[in-house]
Amino acid sequence: MRLFSEKVVPTFTSSNLNILTVEDFNEVFFDVFGFEINGKKFITEKVSDYKGSPVVDIPLVLEGKEFTASFVLQRGKFEILFNKANSTFVRHVVEEADDIIFEKKETILKEILQARQSAEQYVKNLKQQLL
Repeated sequence: MRLFSEKVVPTFTSSNLNILTVEDFNEVFFDVFGFEINGKKFITEKVSDYKGSPVVDIPLVLEGKEFTASFVLQRGKFEILFNKANSTFVRHVVEEADDIIFEKKETILKEILQARQSAEQYVKNLKQQLL
């Protein structure tokens, strides 16, 4: 899932609320809040309040579809509690080639690391057999 442009891992819930917990946020302008996700700064407009916390609309991409969802903004350890039923479909999106390449690159790097570790273990075992 992506919030804004950032790849994130949400906790899917059946709650009536979507909650975005970030380390810190501030009101940069009247009803406009700034916060960080994955070290990148984002701003969004407050659409309402929930028990004293701002509620903000955030664009997201899930399963190749773009949505807009309202999130209660809270301070704390980074966490996303998300219920797809609490979002509004915007449009279908085509996955970007950069994302596909990056994911394949990560997979290839993991496979190389595993092959390297396996080869090192094989050499250790071979040395032990020869001794």
